[in-house]
Amino acid sequence: MRQDRACMRVWNPPGGGTHPDSRRRPREPTPRRGVNPVTPGGRLGACLGTIGISLPRRKTQGSLHAHEPPDQDPPVRWGWADGGEMPLLPDRIILLPKGSRTCSIEIPPISPRKGSGTVATHRTLLTAGALLDGNGGDPLVDPIVVIEGDRIADVYTGPIPEETAAEIIDLGTATLMPGMFDVHVHLFGVRGYSPAEYMIHPHDFRVMRVAEDCRKILDAGFTSVRDCGSTIALSAARAIREGVIPGPNIQAAGKIITQTGGHGDVHFLLVEMVQGNPDASARLADGPDECRRAVREMTRLGADFIKIATSGGVGSEKTHPLDERYTVEEIRVICEEAHRSGRRVATHAQGAPGVKNALVGGVDTVEHGYFIDQECIDLMLERGTHFVPTLALIEVFKASVERPLDMPPWRLKKQQECIVAMQDSFLAAYEAGVRIATGPDYFGAPMRAHGDNADEPIAMVKYGMRPSDAIVAATRAGAECMGVEADHGTIVKGKIADVVGVDGDPLEDIGLLKKGIRFVMKAGSLHRLDP
Repeated sequence: MRQDRACMRVWNPPGGGTHPDSRRRPREPTPRRGVNPVTPGGRLGACLGTIGISLPRRKTQGSLHAHEPPDQDPPVRWGWADGGEMPLLPDRIILLPKGSRTCSIEIPPISPRKGSGTVATHRTLLTAGALLDGNGGDPLVDPIVVIEGDRIADVYTGPIPEETAAEIIDLGTATLMPGMFDVHVHLFGVRGYSPAEYMIHPHDFRVMRVAEDCRKILDAGFTSVRDCGSTIALSAARAIREGVIPGPNIQAAGKIITQTGGHGDVHFLLVEMVQGNPDASARLADGPDECRRAVREMTRLGADFIKIATSGGVGSEKTHPLDERYTVEEIRVICEEAHRSGRRVATHAQGAPGVKNALVGGVDTVEHGYFIDQECIDLMLERGTHFVPTLALIEVFKASVERPLDMPPWRLKKQQECIVAMQDSFLAAYEAGVRIATGPDYFGAPMRAHGDNADEPIAMVKYGMRPSDAIVAATRAGAECMGVEADHGTIVKGKIADVVGVDGDPLEDIGLLKKGIRFVMKAGSLHRLDP
């Protein structure tokens, strides 16, 4: 059967006939009615004496055909839908008279629904006032972006052909740009800074909060994120891939790998309580052999990349950002083991000693880098390492002086120590040409809420980056940091159709990346379209 047809297998019992209770479930091996979407290779549900067709929520038109091949025991009916995928229709039962061997059902065209989360049409044309393709060049005026399926089929400027078999979405004077990237988030499902958050709110409740956060992130125009430490993110990524919940593409690290007493360890708990807790966000590992084993454990959990800590941190009670954590030997083993399975390594490293050790050991990205020096910058340039400065935290640290919320005193003290150094380190790295990607290190607490992810490129512009470079950092550079630049990060022919529309010109007002998002498309699927 052709690949562009949605093939289905349904069961019809010998002798045909109609059971008086059409809702009665047949026994296995009959597939259950209404639970299997009809996609290439999928199955249709069946009831006794009937063919029960459960049509998925897709948009197309054409005809459904079915036939019964000879010499099958029990008889097996096969069918396909013209146009490849089944349309958006309610479940319905098709009753075949006893002895009937074929059927044909005409399927009317279905109009797309705003915000349905499904592909708007087979072919869509986006028109707008300007387009920033993510490469940092001049805007394309009056662009037309042609979307076919989940890919960008063409990008050009000029009139729309008079006769075009496509849906046209006219965004007026809006600016189109690639779906944005946040390469440093934590999907914890918490709403505060106190460690008590993890104790008073059940894990399943925090999972539901994460589902809400994923929707907020996508609403904000961020179509891809990298979770740098959270066990919930592993399942959230899968739920989004399977269409269970709306959200961005997620690369998840699982647990952060850190030494005993390092950043990420919960210092007020017994070591055994941290190590034995499946919900803990850290995996304690000491020595090369144990570090190698920890990488393999995270790989076994499904981690897309590995996150480690090579310095102390602001958010850990008994460490300081300038503290060294992990030896070069331990870091090298971690990177070697991760790279053997095609996984990158990101390091939490705030002080220069921890950054240098990580770079020599072979990490792929440096997170934070609050106290980097020229040697750190030279090493990043030499190795092509991405730097994720989490610069938006400057604003959080400043605001916490007047509004400390539930932050403990030791955290407040270290935050104030970092503010000036963060500005200087970021600007030095930027002016030197280090590859920079956006990620504010938000995890759901006040002032660090998911959905406010654009705070990072906004902060980068505030502290010295050109708006065009900040947009590149949030698009193409983010894709490169995550290793998905072949399909994401820029609006060019052949790439996945992750597109956002901004109400205005972000080159003139970078704040529009937060307050001006009015259109979000992920993989050709319309997620948000404001009037």
